[in-house]
Amino acid sequence: DEDLPVFGTIASQFNDPGTNALYKALMDTLVAKTGADLKSTMSAADEMSEKVWIIPPHAAAT
Repeated sequence: DEDLPVFGTIASQFNDPGTNALYKALMDTLVAKTGADLKSTMSAADEMSEKVWIIPPHAAAT
């Protein structure tokens, strides 16, 4: 469906921009649809998610 939002996330990565954007959009939607006092003051960055390796894959194979 063209109207569904898609968020690229890496949920296992702390402070992932995609997960943060998903949270912000979800909270904004809840406030808009319910009128609940759940307004989030968190700002979501416009950057893309990027996998951060603790041990790079090429180093782990050796």
